[in-house]
Amino acid sequence: MSEPAANGVVRTPLGPLAGSSGGGREGRPALAIACGSAAEVVPGERSQLPLAVRNDSGVWARAKVDLIGVASGWATLPQPLGPLQPGETRRATILLSLPAGYPACTLRLGLRVTAIDPATAISIGLPASVDLDLRVAKTGTIQATAPDQVFGSWRGRFEVTLYNRGHEQQVVHLSGSSSEGVVVRFSPGEARLEAGSELAVRAKLRHRRPLVGSRRRMPFAVEAKGSGPPAIAASTFVQSPYVPTWVMRALAVLVTVAAFAAVATVLVLKLRSAYTPKTETPSIKLAPSQPKGRPLPAPARAQKHVPASPSHVQTLKQRSRTRAAPSKARTGATGCVFCYRVRKPVV
Repeated sequence: MSEPAANGVVRTPLGPLAGSSGGGREGRPALAIACGSAAEVVPGERSQLPLAVRNDSGVWARAKVDLIGVASGWATLPQPLGPLQPGETRRATILLSLPAGYPACTLRLGLRVTAIDPATAISIGLPASVDLDLRVAKTGTIQATAPDQVFGSWRGRFEVTLYNRGHEQQVVHLSGSSSEGVVVRFSPGEARLEAGSELAVRAKLRHRRPLVGSRRRMPFAVEAKGSGPPAIAASTFVQSPYVPTWVMRALAVLVTVAAFAAVATVLVLKLRSAYTPKTETPSIKLAPSQPKGRPLPAPARAQKHVPASPSHVQTLKQRSRTRAAPSKARTGATGCVFCYRVRKPVV
């Protein structure tokens, strides 16, 4: 049986040496080879096939290893071993890698080792060979991919892509699981895939939305089960709350600033009232101030009424008659009476 190595590579145990100890005589193999009678390989993964080669000839020789029964791109052969002195044993490894989706079966392979003269590069004796059965393990031909993160509030939406790498039609059943209580639903929950085809399936996430806080990260997994082992795709649901943390911080800052502003306003008003001197309103009305550049008119003096004498009245009447009479300067030579205005005497 094959044994997994520490690095995930499958190794096959070594069997007894097969060949002849004829020393390179005619009709006898010059080398002996040891390899397991059966090996197992997983499609899409790398497997190791160990072997051992011994020089049974009496001369120095190189060992050329060939694998028969597989495509050249599926196996990586070691470089020619040696040169090996007579009786020396050398170990080597063949790397096998079958493409993903290869169907489960058993392949009959042949391992051949040829002795070559190091000086002339001519083969020595007959090649040694051994047969082995290569068992191809059954693997899941269904692959599923999902986004690394799904963002949402109350719900989240995403798509799962299914691939059928096999050679036959398969019915795939989808299911979801989460350790945080996330509910995963698919539409549809069952899909039919043809060989070599792919299909995108819609999915929804649901979880109770928090009221206040930061974003929550909740892992979940999607499982796609076909005829083989299930394919699992892991993802994370990033859920936002109703009120984010930055909104609460902004409100706290605004409330703090408003409180400091109110306290400062009260203190300023109190200090202003404490240092402002109190003035009494005078009982006597003050005269209006004199505007700059304009002197105030002198106040009019009250005149006493003195009755006029008869002689004074007669003088005033005579003056009024003199003003009303036309003068020669105004009438001119013709004595036109229309060139001046007749003034009525003041009585």
